[in-house]
Amino acid sequence: MAPIFGPGVVEMALKGTRESACAECGAHVSKEAKFCSECGAEVSVGRVRTKKALLIGVALGVLILALFFSGSLSQVGGDAPVAPDFAAGEVLTGEEHSLSGHRGEWVLIDFSTSWCTTCQRMAPILDRYYQESKPDDVEFLTISNEGDDVESFQEFARENDAGWPHLIDPDSSIYVEYGVQGLPTFVLVDPEGKIRARAVGYMSSSAVERFVEDAKSEAKSEGSIFPLGL
Repeated sequence: MAPIFGPGVVEMALKGTRESACAECGAHVSKEAKFCSECGAEVSVGRVRTKKALLIGVALGVLILALFFSGSLSQVGGDAPVAPDFAAGEVLTGEEHSLSGHRGEWVLIDFSTSWCTTCQRMAPILDRYYQESKPDDVEFLTISNEGDDVESFQEFARENDAGWPHLIDPDSSIYVEYGVQGLPTFVLVDPEGKIRARAVGYMSSSAVERFVEDAKSEAKSEGSIFPLGL
């Protein structure tokens, strides 16, 4: 289970001006933001906290994340399994996308739904990584199994204004093929179509970056023949 972070925005007076900062990690947030793009905490107007209290909160958050991730991330060593191929329609355009269509690239598959609160917290974090830190040879695919509530997933995709395809798995066949049991589930597929890493639950933007880079580094150390772009 992902760690729970309390909501809140700290309004700090700095040199005569007021700046909004996340109550959980101290990162700057805009007034329009619903979730912090760094740690995923829900943003709401809260009481002013002292700098000391903020630092204590950040330290506790880091400790909780460390304990949580010790059991939630897994790198696939040895003979990496082949990722099942799939084809699904994009929720807003109807355009069909397949995993095999991305052969030669790394693909981060994000199994998420509109009703999953952790998925909602992860959306701005994934967007920030995609826009600012994602290597050129990595692509994203978000997949939902909300076949009976496509409108909600369409709204989810529009609200997050993501730059990558959001696909619908109407009969949950892709979810079953990939053994998805918790949300969000992340699966990293290498350019040869093999699963290199899996993760379940909340990740910060830095954790997402480590998740991808650690898997790419491990693949490179195994002497794989495909281009890694490192």
